[in-house]
Amino acid sequence: MNQAIWRKAIRDAWVQLAVTAGLLALFGWLFVWLMSLFDLGLWASFVNLLPDFVNQLIGVSPADLVTVTGRVSFLYVHVVTLLMFISWAVGRGSDTVSGGIASGHLELIVTLPVWRISVIVAPAVVATVGSALLALSLWLGNWVGLATVTLEGEASIAAFLPGAVNLFAMAFCLAGVTTLLSSFDRDRWRTIWLAGAFFVVSSIVKLVARLWEAGAWLRYLSFLTAFEPQQIILLRDEAWSPTPPRSSCSAGATSPCRDERRLADRARHPSCPAASSISSMSLRGAPMSSTWSSPVYCSAPGAKKPRFGAANVHVWAARIV
Repeated sequence: MNQAIWRKAIRDAWVQLAVTAGLLALFGWLFVWLMSLFDLGLWASFVNLLPDFVNQLIGVSPADLVTVTGRVSFLYVHVVTLLMFISWAVGRGSDTVSGGIASGHLELIVTLPVWRISVIVAPAVVATVGSALLALSLWLGNWVGLATVTLEGEASIAAFLPGAVNLFAMAFCLAGVTTLLSSFDRDRWRTIWLAGAFFVVSSIVKLVARLWEAGAWLRYLSFLTAFEPQQIILLRDEAWSPTPPRSSCSAGATSPCRDERRLADRARHPSCPAASSISSMSLRGAPMSSTWSSPVYCSAPGAKKPRFGAANVHVWAARIV
């Protein structure tokens, strides 16, 4: 009888698991291919135009984002990726108790001679294993993309493994929270709405803690504080640290971000006074290539970037071309 409960848990989830895993693998390859269509110089100019608060939201310095690994790392925080993982976690968690009550199956099962713990453990194990398989599918799609698509630089697939593990951990945690909410309700759809609201509130709290320096303590109130796949991909030395890594673009540290963007500008522009001394430098292991020679604004150390206006529109146009 307990084997029947396990078979039911697998039967209820395998269609969603198979479809989601296939879509994630396909999207992993497609994203790498789309990144190959972007010119590296144009991407670097775009990153340089980002205001400081955007870099605080991203949590990764501009010097990391202009590398091949930095561009591909957006795959692990892309809205499509997150929606698929959230749908799996919320869908499986909400079906554990409230879903069974709403369909009438759970009331019948608990009257049979079965271990009560199996009623909860079986769907939980299926949700956990499924989350791991989804993360693996995305990582394998990423690996196929890096192996088949020509990019401007090199990127190791091993560098993206911590990001996949971080995605699995996020889905596992959200599934557990949804299961807890499911145990208090009889309506599955109400459980789904509550779990979705929990995720949205956690996201807002995380953003406020990142942008508001005085409210940095709020990060302890959001489970998404530990969800930083880009940081643990690009900050490889701290990938397995028990505490979330903090980048130079966190709250209260915007000056290093400006310095890194200015360094990228000076290194890409051969007419800059200090270009000869740093032309051989690389940003986080990404060598400066000829594709980075597009004309951009070059400022002296400590100078402010020009404001957009009629007097300097040619400067901004040169940065975008």
